[in-house]
Amino acid sequence: MQLPSTYTTQEKLKSLSERLGYLARDKKNAYINYVDTNIKSENLRYNISLTLSHIILKLKFIDRSKSVFEQIINEYNKNNKTTLTFDDFEKIGWVRIVSEDVVLPRLISSFLWQVGYYEKEGKPIEIPEDKTDFVRCLKIYYERCFKDAKLTIAQSELENVLNEFASKDVTIEFLKERRIVSFDEENNIYNWNSGSDYTKHLRNEIAATLWLLISGDNPALKEFKRYFKLTDSTGIWIDNLNGYLSLSNTTKINELAVEFLNSESDLLQSDDEFRKIWLDSESFRHVQITDEIPVVQFNYDNTYDFIESVNYYKFKYQDAFDYQKTRSFCYSLLRIIVNNESKHQQPFKNSLWILKDTRMPYLVWTLYSEIPKHYPFLIPYLLTDSELIPIAFKLIDKIEIDDDFLKEISSNNERKEEEHFEFVNQIWLELFDYTLEQFSSFHSNDDEKGKVIAKVLIDLVSNVFKHNAYNRNNNIRHNALRKRYNDALKLLRNKRIKQFNVYPRPLFNPRIIVSLLPHIFDYLKTKLLSNYPQHTGTLNLKSGLLDLSIEILRLGKMSFAEGEISNEQNEKLTETTIELSTSIEEYLKMFYFQKEVEILDFNGKTEKKKAHRGIGEFGFEIIDWGFLFLLFEKNGSFESFNNKLLASLEFKTDADKYDDQNKEQYEKIKLYLKSLMLGFISINQTKSLYQFNGMPVKDVVDKLEKWIRELSLLYSIDDLPNKRIDAFNEVLSVFGYDMYYQHLTSLLYKSINYFRGTTANEFVKTYCESNNDIRQMLTAINILDSIEQRKIISERIDNLKVEEYILKVFSVTELQDALIEAINSESHWERFTKPLLDKIQAHFKRVKHHDDNSEKLLFEVNLLLAFKEKDFTKLNAINVPQKPYVYQERDNEMQRVKQFYIALFKLYNDQNYDDAIKLLNSLRTESPKNIRYAFHLYQAKTLKAINVE
Repeated sequence: MQLPSTYTTQEKLKSLSERLGYLARDKKNAYINYVDTNIKSENLRYNISLTLSHIILKLKFIDRSKSVFEQIINEYNKNNKTTLTFDDFEKIGWVRIVSEDVVLPRLISSFLWQVGYYEKEGKPIEIPEDKTDFVRCLKIYYERCFKDAKLTIAQSELENVLNEFASKDVTIEFLKERRIVSFDEENNIYNWNSGSDYTKHLRNEIAATLWLLISGDNPALKEFKRYFKLTDSTGIWIDNLNGYLSLSNTTKINELAVEFLNSESDLLQSDDEFRKIWLDSESFRHVQITDEIPVVQFNYDNTYDFIESVNYYKFKYQDAFDYQKTRSFCYSLLRIIVNNESKHQQPFKNSLWILKDTRMPYLVWTLYSEIPKHYPFLIPYLLTDSELIPIAFKLIDKIEIDDDFLKEISSNNERKEEEHFEFVNQIWLELFDYTLEQFSSFHSNDDEKGKVIAKVLIDLVSNVFKHNAYNRNNNIRHNALRKRYNDALKLLRNKRIKQFNVYPRPLFNPRIIVSLLPHIFDYLKTKLLSNYPQHTGTLNLKSGLLDLSIEILRLGKMSFAEGEISNEQNEKLTETTIELSTSIEEYLKMFYFQKEVEILDFNGKTEKKKAHRGIGEFGFEIIDWGFLFLLFEKNGSFESFNNKLLASLEFKTDADKYDDQNKEQYEKIKLYLKSLMLGFISINQTKSLYQFNGMPVKDVVDKLEKWIRELSLLYSIDDLPNKRIDAFNEVLSVFGYDMYYQHLTSLLYKSINYFRGTTANEFVKTYCESNNDIRQMLTAINILDSIEQRKIISERIDNLKVEEYILKVFSVTELQDALIEAINSESHWERFTKPLLDKIQAHFKRVKHHDDNSEKLLFEVNLLLAFKEKDFTKLNAINVPQKPYVYQERDNEMQRVKQFYIALFKLYNDQNYDDAIKLLNSLRTESPKNIRYAFHLYQAKTLKAINVE
């Protein structure tokens, strides 16, 4: 769907395009902008570009036409009594016709070279028995037409060119000295050296001159093919002809380049597309000629689905899609097209057409891959077509902001990363706002508009919930993406239709979300229930899609003003809201109940394997389970959902808890219990708001409290013969660093704070009476609000021995968690902190462990312990961890941590307010955004004021 265009929208796109062109410069290709003034000066003096253009016109090219190859086939058949045909080679993909030449895919040419090399060295090499004649015949063609192939010119022809077109100072020696040509003594001929400094720095001058020499008065495709063959083969990388040729010439070049691509049958969609990719594999992929070629089918319905399908297979075949030598000429053609496109009327019309035309999938993927690095200025113009709008938002996150535009120029890489994402977020949100503005200016194709918005938001939220391992930059990226996600939802919520041609005209224009929501719901429903084969046996929750579906449902539940939504729209919204919430329920059942998962194997076939859950559920805690459970209850299905899920648990009672099936039940219980607790806490925190909106708060809270009590008691002990397993013992879980991860125990105690009545105390007593986990007990004391409940746990913890706990602990991570709870405890820190700290430090010293996060944790615990012991000498003597090659900002951060604890000691232990204020002021100057420094500085000033009074 082509979006309407006005002068205002064109100017907005132009502004965005030019900004992206500057901001996203690719410094890796800085040579493009580098000018060698010596070479440019020589060109002005001797007109070298004209001379080189005439030399190129005289170069001798190797004939690789189909007729030449067929002649070799006939010779081979005659000599070996075989019946090979050209079709035999083409059918298996060992040869292809590209730009009218018979070319050899990289894997084939590499193998032919190996055959020649190994046989010359007298070493054995395995040739597939049924392909022996193919290899022998192709080896002849390879050695005649490819091996050591050079572009050549006879000395007499070279001298004629120089005599006719060159300055007297430009001689053969002149060309040799500048490595433009070299002499081949064996064949008594001159070789053209592609990629010399002169062809690099005079590339546009030479390209422009060649065009003028070849094109004539009315150039057609024939002339362009010759022109392109000359420039491409001689290494003339064209990037800017506008400064050398007239508009009519560059427009013609653009048109003929597009026509050339259209004429290339090898680029057309076919069932052999992946075979072509596979056989063109680069050597680093270690693909062998004997390997079975996987069966891969791409989705060519539209550009978005095609790119999604390539990304789906990239997980399995990684870099196979990124470069194909036999089609590398397309990079030059795309550069010619994009850089010579008209910027008026329909800007970049041909580039957008290429990106939409899935009949030529290689071009779609190549241009898509090249835009962030080389053509970022194209991205805003993708917003002129609804099919390409989601592609624009995919590409924004692939651009790199030039460091020159970042405020932070010091060695603080983290701040640079933050600034990078601030830029990218700003651009992304501007593009999103522009899209909504466009959608709000016309009143048709709501279905198409809804799908577009859904695709954009799905891609965004998928990135928000993609967080594989701890890395400071990963955290910065996630926080920036989450902010962008929240801002995008606000924009969507508040954008109003601009032109509302209804009589009588309403007091205000309705929000665009009214007309889009049902269609967004429909697309989300489809994506939730879609089920593609997995690459691994892990059945991950579609956390991002689930969160987006809940947030969009929340938009559907917001209050609309009178006259903003019609009765028909309201009915449709109610209907589709129920459908989406039902689809979420069905998806969760599928996730929890599914026993097997389809796996895509290396050969593109699928097989069923046992499903494994619970690995990599990043962001599970930030999903609004409370709102979802309220919707389930409103639909009348919450209790049924709970009963069916619990009935699906199947324990293997004659095995231990580490059995695969029992581990699966453990993961299901743990995740479900966690969702119940998260939902229970969130509803209690925003109870009045939900009640105001007519949600069934009381019924859901009652059910959640009842189920949390029952399930926590049932699944807090290992007793497999009676179908029980300890879901709170999280040593079975496999997870990396997760900034949102909360232990089930912590969530339980937070939930207990909302339990009603005296039965909460009974529950705590029952739950803790057989619990020997010191970490869990300390966590409870630190979280529970009730003094009576804390007393119950304190009595229990007094009977536990820390030495026995340490011996039973499964991992050092558990010890670290217990250490954090111990040092934060008001009444038990003296008893537990030091034994845990000594054990962890001894372990790390023994295994020579060097982990920044663990090191920082132990450093801070030592400081806090000295503070609590009121031992300033010990606190002052604690050394700041030193590491070789650590960047300065990291070292400064650790220094600030120690100074902070010294300030706390001065403030709370010595009550030396002046020194404390001085230290905290200094820390605030260095780190103005640090909330801890600001809070304690305020505290110090307040205490000083009180003390003075």
